[in-house]
Amino acid sequence: MPELNILPIVGSPLEKWYRNKIEFSFGKYITNGEQVKNGEAREKQLNVLSDRSVGFHRQGEFSKIVDITNCGLISDQANEVFARVKWLCLASGLPVYDQKTHQGFFRHLVIREGFHTGQFLVNLSVSEENLKTSKSGKWDQLLEVLKKDELLKDKVTTFVITYNNGLADTIRNDKSETKTFWGDGYMYEKLVFGKTEETGRFNGDMEINTQSFSQSPTNHQIPSEVSFRISPFSFFQTNTLGAQQLFSLGMHIAGQVEWNILDLYCWTGSIWLSFLKAGKGEQLIGIEIVEEAITDARYNAKINGLENQVLFVANPAEKALTSNDELRAKIKNIWLVIVDPPRDGLHKNVISFLADLKKEQNFKLLYISCNPVTMVRDIELFAAQWFQIQTVQPVDMFPQTHHIEVIGLLI
Repeated sequence: MPELNILPIVGSPLEKWYRNKIEFSFGKYITNGEQVKNGEAREKQLNVLSDRSVGFHRQGEFSKIVDITNCGLISDQANEVFARVKWLCLASGLPVYDQKTHQGFFRHLVIREGFHTGQFLVNLSVSEENLKTSKSGKWDQLLEVLKKDELLKDKVTTFVITYNNGLADTIRNDKSETKTFWGDGYMYEKLVFGKTEETGRFNGDMEINTQSFSQSPTNHQIPSEVSFRISPFSFFQTNTLGAQQLFSLGMHIAGQVEWNILDLYCWTGSIWLSFLKAGKGEQLIGIEIVEEAITDARYNAKINGLENQVLFVANPAEKALTSNDELRAKIKNIWLVIVDPPRDGLHKNVISFLADLKKEQNFKLLYISCNPVTMVRDIELFAAQWFQIQTVQPVDMFPQTHHIEVIGLLI
């Protein structure tokens, strides 16, 4: 049995201003976050009504919004975009959404930024069913104001609007519709590998932790950059510089990859594209439940010159592996399996399938997780199926929070 190698945590290149995506909520119940000992006074304080609340949900509360003017986890440019859209929306006279009564118009504001491209994608979520005829003119006026605003025209590459009338406090649901207001409906980003020179990218006294790059083992085959197209709802790692570090570490830990790669949660392709462009692996078989992400993944393979090396299936992994005979027939010569599942971890069908596949093909399993608890649970199940955990590498992808990303190699 190989010795388990638990490596020290690798820090994020940026401790603040690192997020490339952020979601704000509109709401009516405002709190300033102060703790009041007296229960009655505290409840009275937390239920102050405000028609100008835009920020984050108070922890543990579905309807109380902490109003903010600036967020320390996004760049100065992203904060400028946020402040301008917030001000224009509130100045329109249209009501914010009330999560208790389900009345109101403005629901969410999502901002995505391309750190290496300078592009911005803005998604404004609204409930048009609550827009009374008497106020429809205000919405038309706001659209004109947004379109003519000089700062937004200069910074925002594409602006989309999601019309969401569902009761759940989400950006969209199965019945919502997203329309492009201006731009192409998507943005571009790159991952640039190797030591970064991004210190001029941010204002203030924040500096990039270049030591974490020098501590990270690298591979001479790592590509200089990989390009991506990102749609409003496509998954992309929220810490761009951290993702570059995470994938570099993953490539080093995985070691030699000569044959095919199976990626069970392939998203828009950030991980497997980095591997293929680095010369690791011959072909990619990617499975992803979000069809929009598959569309982006195919396009991303094309713009990186890898369209002839990929096969995609738009299905949940637990269903695709057990019901798609054509896919199962193509899963051969697998050298490396990559799994980067949601926080809930792997479905039991996925673990069973990989255990059966391990009997036929002696592949390595690279497990990337944003939830160490479910990762440990899954590793215990794999260990009962003749897998052996060899390396564990924690990576701080979410500074200022308790969350951490973990890379595990099973053989």
